[in-house]
Amino acid sequence: ESYIASANIPSNFSKQFVAEIFKLYLDKYPNEKLAAQIKNLLSSGNSLTSRRNLFGHITASAIALNPTCSKLLLVHHKSLTKTIQPGGHVEDTDVSFHQAARRELTEETGLYDAIYMPVDEERPEVPIDVDIHLIPENSRKGEHAHYHFDLRYMFFLSTHEEKTINDTEVGGVMWTSLAADEVLSSDLARVID
Repeated sequence: ESYIASANIPSNFSKQFVAEIFKLYLDKYPNEKLAAQIKNLLSSGNSLTSRRNLFGHITASAIALNPTCSKLLLVHHKSLTKTIQPGGHVEDTDVSFHQAARRELTEETGLYDAIYMPVDEERPEVPIDVDIHLIPENSRKGEHAHYHFDLRYMFFLSTHEEKTINDTEVGGVMWTSLAADEVLSSDLARVID
């Protein structure tokens, strides 16, 4: 039985469950060249969502658009000193990866009205994009350099004013035109295309 199609998502996001998500994603987007890195993650021998997995772990982020689908919500991430989409680590209390992305969106921006738009209605855990990127060493947090396997999910917001910014992680929130150079020249371009 498919874990993706069942209503019961396995606890702790089992390797079998995660492997199926990646397989379905690669079936949907056959031009993606992620198979070797995904294989390394799946064979790392650790929890795939744990920060203690020193090879890397899965994160979830929100590609959030305004009501007219003309602007993308971005946050300035203090630790990375970059402007990126809202997102972060999967928590033990999360019941799905897209719910983790929504939680991160709400935590970082204070926006609660996110409507999830699955890329596959029958398999809502399949992300619209997977981005694998190296996170540099952070001696302040005691973390070695490692990979984030970021599962990205699409959301629409009915409002566009942030309520409360999580100023521990986020230095600011901005709406950026989908045609802006910083979007078109980034890895987000393939998602909004």
